[in-house]
Amino acid sequence: MIKKRNPLAKDLKSPKYKMRVTRDKKKYSRKKKHTDQD
Repeated sequence: MIKKRNPLAKDLKSPKYKMRVTRDKKKYSRKKKHTDQD
């Protein structure tokens, strides 16, 4: 499924993905602070 050159890599760097990825990172952060909130 994954080719030598991943076409999604370019899309992931685009703003629309950047915003989504950043939010997910916070949501899945392993810091105790965020875990307690979860």
